[in-house]
Amino acid sequence: IRSSLSSINDNINDNEENNNTHQEELEIVILLESPGGSVQEYGLASDQIQRLRSEPGITLTICVDRVAASGGYMMACRSSP
Repeated sequence: IRSSLSSINDNINDNEENNNTHQEELEIVILLESPGGSVQEYGLASDQIQRLRSEPGITLTICVDRVAASGGYMMACRSSP
């Protein structure tokens, strides 16, 4: 999960830099599959997803492939309405 969080954070930062120069609608689709794990890691991942969702012009779709136990469901609930 740590490498995924780092990748998400890098993508958010890149997106913030690009948003300053070019405004357009963007949809991000996250394919989520999680058998469960540490509450802290899922909380951090969920916060990063919420940060991404709160960016203007971004629609966030989260797809659960097979399973998203406990923290995975929490992350899935952060998708755009």
